[in-house]
Amino acid sequence: MKNPTLDAQVSAVLRHAAEKVSAGWCQRIYARDVDGKPVHSALSGLAASWCATGAVSRAAYDLVNAIDQALLDACWERLKHTLRVRGLVGVALWNDAPERQQQEVVEALLRAGRVK
Repeated sequence: MKNPTLDAQVSAVLRHAAEKVSAGWCQRIYARDVDGKPVHSALSGLAASWCATGAVSRAAYDLVNAIDQALLDACWERLKHTLRVRGLVGVALWNDAPERQQQEVVEALLRAGRVK
């Protein structure tokens, strides 16, 4: 049975992740600071740019002020389905592809945020 509250939270997280990536995007690491240096966590207050997976983690944390694994898992499932990739590694590889552009990542997150 579908959980409408969880579905709404997933959509909100993915839309917020799109905003994060729109503000700053990176590849090959979850997050970077304003100087482009890696930060220890996507949740760090120093983070200024995020990869797709880092942005989802940060957005989920921002929404519930905690690490909610069930919410993250639902977000990953929705994003994997949208991108047609397998596993979280598939999302990271998609984000890190040399030809990938920031706007593509933003658009994918927004598409995933609209899927119900």
